[in-house]
Amino acid sequence: MHLLSKLPKRRLINFSNDIRKAQENQDRNVIVMGDFNARVGQPKKYEKFIMGNFGYGKRNERGNKLVQYACEQKLSIMNTYFKKDADRKWTWISPDQKTVNEIDYIMCNKPKQITNIEVLNNVPFPSDHRLLRSSFSLKSPKKSRKTYSSSPKLPKTDDEKLLYSASLNEILKTKFCVLPEENNVQNYYDKLEYAITSSLKIKYNNSKDETKILSRTTNDLMDKRTKLMHTKHETKEMKEELKNLFKMCSKAKK
Repeated sequence: MHLLSKLPKRRLINFSNDIRKAQENQDRNVIVMGDFNARVGQPKKYEKFIMGNFGYGKRNERGNKLVQYACEQKLSIMNTYFKKDADRKWTWISPDQKTVNEIDYIMCNKPKQITNIEVLNNVPFPSDHRLLRSSFSLKSPKKSRKTYSSSPKLPKTDDEKLLYSASLNEILKTKFCVLPEENNVQNYYDKLEYAITSSLKIKYNNSKDETKILSRTTNDLMDKRTKLMHTKHETKEMKEELKNLFKMCSKAKK
C-alpha cells in the first residue's frame, strides 16, 4: 500500500477493496506492510487490542483510516509494540530535513510472533524513507501455565440451563442499570458481557478438578517424584525408578 494520499479517490477505494479481497484468501500468517502515508500516534483506550503503548507523533486523518482498517481485519500495528528512541522511530524525512514522521508500518495477525521492529540507518541509496525491518518467528509462542485460566463452560443439562437462566435474570434485574450520562452502546455492551460471564460462573462450573491444568494422576506422579528426589540414601533401584518417573511426568503433562 504505497502513497495512498496521492491516489485519486476512486482508485483509492478500488485499492482498499483489493486489499480486503486479498485478505479473504489469507493464509494463517498475514503480514501487510508498506508506506501508508498515515500517522497513527498514540492508541485510544478501545484500540489496545491492535496497538501497543509506543505510538509516535500525532494521528492524522489517514491514521484514523489505517487504524479502522486494522480493527476491521484484526491486524496489529506492530511499530507501536516496541519501545525505541525517538530517532529510531521515524521512517520519513521532508526534503528540507526539518520534518520527520512515522508513516511506514508493518501489520500482522499474529503479533506474538513478531519479535522486533527496527529502522535501518545509513542505507547507501538516496531516499526520503528509511528501511523498516521486522523479525518474525515461525514457531508459535508456547502458552504459559502461569497465565492459564479456565474459561467457564456452557451449561449442557436442563438443570444447568435453568440455573444459568435464573442467575442471568437475577443479575439483569439487580445490576443492569445505566445512568443517563453513561447511556451509550459501549456501556450497555460491557454490562451485558458482565451479566453473561458472571452467570456462567455458577456452582456447576466451579469444580476444582475442572479448573486445574494438570490432572490428579499427573499431580500424584509429580508428588511421588518429589519425595523420591529428596530421599537421602538413594539406591540403584531408586535411581532407576526416579528416571522412569521423570519420563512419566513429562508424558503426563503433555
